[in-house]
Amino acid sequence: MTLIAEGSWATDLILPIALLIGVGAVAAYAYTRRRGRTATRTTPHGGAPRAPRPDGLDARADAALVAADDAVRTREEELPSATLQSGEEAVKAFAETMAYARGELAAAFLLRQRLDEGVPEDEVSRRQALEEIVARCEEAVRRLGADAPVPAAPAAQAAHAAGDAAARQTVPADTAPADTAAPDTAFDSVEATRLELAGRVTTAHATLAALRERYGESATWPVAYAPDAAGERLRFAAGALERGRVGEAEGAVGQAARLVEAVERRALELAEAAGRLPGALVEAEQSRGEPALADVRRAVEAGRYDPLDALRRVTEADPELRGAPDLALLCARSAAGAADVHIAAHRAAVGRRARTRLAEARRLLAGGGSVREVLRAGELAREAQGLAEQDVRVHGHTEGGGYGGPRHRGEAP
Repeated sequence: MTLIAEGSWATDLILPIALLIGVGAVAAYAYTRRRGRTATRTTPHGGAPRAPRPDGLDARADAALVAADDAVRTREEELPSATLQSGEEAVKAFAETMAYARGELAAAFLLRQRLDEGVPEDEVSRRQALEEIVARCEEAVRRLGADAPVPAAPAAQAAHAAGDAAARQTVPADTAPADTAAPDTAFDSVEATRLELAGRVTTAHATLAALRERYGESATWPVAYAPDAAGERLRFAAGALERGRVGEAEGAVGQAARLVEAVERRALELAEAAGRLPGALVEAEQSRGEPALADVRRAVEAGRYDPLDALRRVTEADPELRGAPDLALLCARSAAGAADVHIAAHRAAVGRRARTRLAEARRLLAGGGSVREVLRAGELAREAQGLAEQDVRVHGHTEGGGYGGPRHRGEAP
């Protein structure tokens, strides 16, 4: 048996680290189950696709999910800034409203996922589920608009306009009034952050280039667009500051930060996966002789490979490995984090299917389930990113983003 050369994976551990500045974290959203629902089916394609209802209820439910998800994401972008400006106590009610809206949205997404799986099967129950989706989403949006104490700022909407430009290749409408009486300190703070991020964007490009040299294409594909997209957000922010729209600039800078962090996080995840793969592969080979393990071994010894994908395949082949729960979590959280940032960056183009799969992946990750459930979460997250990429290709793509490539793309019903 040929073992992996130590230099091959040791270099994987140290190469990206010197290029990194910070790491983001993947958040798991809480969820609320529909009262009385006990179905636990998780088969991804539980039934044949059904024809849309003539009354348009399917379309209403899908539109409601997208609108509610966008509303939650927008408010979440405002929360850190509001907390810094007003303090945690002042935004306590805002945070409570956010928690409520997240719960309603998670419950609605769970209903939509079950419908996609063919549960329930009878038309009366399916119609009731769709009506509940609409009701929960509308209530979440209403609460976010009516009960949240922090006024809806133009920041997130401006960032969404930048997202529209990325997703639809249009220019944001210059119709919003300039921020009035914006304190110089706020302007200076946003400008300082923008300049700091400009340096990190440069580093992100260098990090991505180094990762491409070391790993296979699929290893970097989920974040390949991120440095260019971050640069677009920073250029938008610069223009907003010139026009005195500090709030708009702040929103765009916040999105740029998430995109840069996605590259930084990916580099760390790849390094960790590369470091943990040799031991996991040797252990799996000793207990199992599956063809999948031989394929992983050949890919690793060939040189450029995808450590996260390789580690996932080893864990799938032998879920009883020592440390299998941690290995599965590393792969699944990486996939969920990449999908979340991609959807956030292109939300103007991304429909409900990608968002639904991501929500189900988050639910499984938050549940502390078995290794197989965590692996399923990773599968759903990768499917979510594939569906999001499909949506973006339909509506356009980020300048220089280079969408379309040799990655798995899940099909949804």
